[in-house]
Amino acid sequence: MPPRYNPPPTWPAPPAGWSPPPGWHPNSSWPLPPPGWQLWVDERPQPGWLRVTRRIYLGPAHTPPGRKIIRAGLLGLLTLGVLSAPLQRLDPAPMATERVTLHRSPTPSGATGTAQTPLPPAPPTTPPPSPPTMPSPAVTVTVTVFHMLNLSDQDAASAQRRLHELGVRIVAMRSTDGKTVTALSGWTVIGQSHLPGEEITEDTTVTLTLDRNPPRLRTVPTKPPEPPARETTKPNPLATSQPPERATSSSVPAPGADPRFSTCREANAHGYEDYRQGVDVEYDWYEDRDGDGQVCERR
Repeated sequence: MPPRYNPPPTWPAPPAGWSPPPGWHPNSSWPLPPPGWQLWVDERPQPGWLRVTRRIYLGPAHTPPGRKIIRAGLLGLLTLGVLSAPLQRLDPAPMATERVTLHRSPTPSGATGTAQTPLPPAPPTTPPPSPPTMPSPAVTVTVTVFHMLNLSDQDAASAQRRLHELGVRIVAMRSTDGKTVTALSGWTVIGQSHLPGEEITEDTTVTLTLDRNPPRLRTVPTKPPEPPARETTKPNPLATSQPPERATSSSVPAPGADPRFSTCREANAHGYEDYRQGVDVEYDWYEDRDGDGQVCERR
């Protein structure tokens, strides 16, 4: 099927069934057809997407020709902007630093058209120097360090007051079963979370363990002290009021002789010893078993 003549809406409408003869040209006074307008249309069935596109850009069939041109131009510009936006973000055009003036070069006789001078390459752009950054002032934080006190066996209220006077702000009071103690009367400190002398600060949480009957207050039976041992003095036989026995043949000791005992062992127990034959009268009182002329000698 031959193509059908399709005049633009701005041209005069042809008679029904009229087709331009060979060599026909439109009148020069007629306006130019819209961009992309086809003067010859194939009568074959158009695809659906083409019909939808024509309806979007040109509107319904009863739309006046002027509105069709305006509608097609606006939608074309919008489509062009939408399609070129991603390209501009990916490859932005360099910024020109100076204005370039275009001059029309003279053309030889008989020639048509104009020639433009090529644009000079844009000089490299140097980013402006960034202002010097001022160093931020150093912040000095002063932390006061204390040494933990020995609060064992002290009253709970007194221990809490001493810690507050030292500078500690948080003092927790706990009983032996882990409960919080609020009324401190009658409680005694038996333990503390930090050892005496340990370094702490005002933000350190000190926990004191309290007890109502600490071990130091419990009654512990004690053994009574033993009386001192008495010193026993050895009686002096010579200090007796009775005169010593005389050494006689009838068992009476002689004047100035030692007391007479039954055996040498008893004499040694009382501190007497070493009686020699012919020298001591006490020799005759005891038996010289080894015959060495001496009795009651210590072994």
